[in-house]
Amino acid sequence: MQDEVITVAGDMNMPDLQRRFMSSRVGALPVVGRDSQLEGIVSRMDVLRRFSLEQSLAELADSDFDQTLGVEDDDDSLTAIGAEVGRRLSMIRAHDIMVTDVVTIGPEEPVEEAARRMLERRIHRLPVVEQDRLVGIVSAFDFMQLFMSGERSR
Repeated sequence: MQDEVITVAGDMNMPDLQRRFMSSRVGALPVVGRDSQLEGIVSRMDVLRRFSLEQSLAELADSDFDQTLGVEDDDDSLTAIGAEVGRRLSMIRAHDIMVTDVVTIGPEEPVEEAARRMLERRIHRLPVVEQDRLVGIVSAFDFMQLFMSGERSR
């Protein structure tokens, strides 16, 4: 278990969330409230899906608008799409895209149980929660390190 967990607040906007992913180099971030209470988890894939959706919606709106006016797309149109995507993304918060039905484990549960839950749910990380508070996280990478160290059971 890693006990130093990089987290985000639910009100963090998408641009700041993306910057946090880039600087932390992790695949998912637990979303916590007061007293480190786990509220959800947001992955890079959640961010990419939402970004792709917002870009598609902006492109569709721009395309429909241009067709209505009978004009062809030009560079100004692409700039407008980019500006609209940026505006929309800045309004989206971590709590808007996070998964709230988070599979967790307690700090005293055996490593085999953590592995079982991760395999059954096909997830790459498992927040460790004690009395609704995030106290750590177990990742697939942790299991690879455990395997390579030869310590298969603890």
